Amino acid sequence: MTPPLAPFRRLPWYWFLAVDLPVAILLLLVVSPQGQRRAQRYIAWLTPRFLRSLLALTAVAHAGEAALAYRMAGKKGLSRKLWATQAGICGFPAIMALSREKIMAETEKV
Repeated sequence: MTPPLAPFRRLPWYWFLAVDLPVAILLLLVVSPQGQRRAQRYIAWLTPRFLRSLLALTAVAHAGEAALAYRMAGKKGLSRKLWATQAGICGFPAIMALSREKIMAETEKV
């Protein structure tokens, strides 16, 4: 029988808003030619190629953070899937929260 996992701690709602709202806006700019033209009127270097590159870089960064969270959670005896999912969605705040979590074996000794 596997040992029980420590309770999962979800990040506060404002982290999801602060990280995911800009990503959603970026996604809308990438898929909307009209949005791209409108954004380029205000900021000339926001070309469609730059926006696509930025979105791809964001996706790679979040995937890397999810992989890191999966590894860190496993070492601490926490739910790998929950922490990796949260880090994939929210990014660095989840990694910061996970780094503050205690190792499950240490909490069992106390």
